[in-house]
Amino acid sequence: MNEFKDFSTRNIPRWQSNKMKQIIIDRWQEIWTVVETRNKTKKSDHTY
Repeated sequence: MNEFKDFSTRNIPRWQSNKMKQIIIDRWQEIWTVVETRNKTKKSDHTY
């Protein structure tokens, strides 16, 4: 998650609020949860 934190603090204009940052962070965590879940099921599921 370290590179993720870097991403969230880099290149953020001053006018963007912390709330906006939090929304972006939440969205990324959602995406990564989905991606990781998909990867796990792909690895463990060899029925096809």
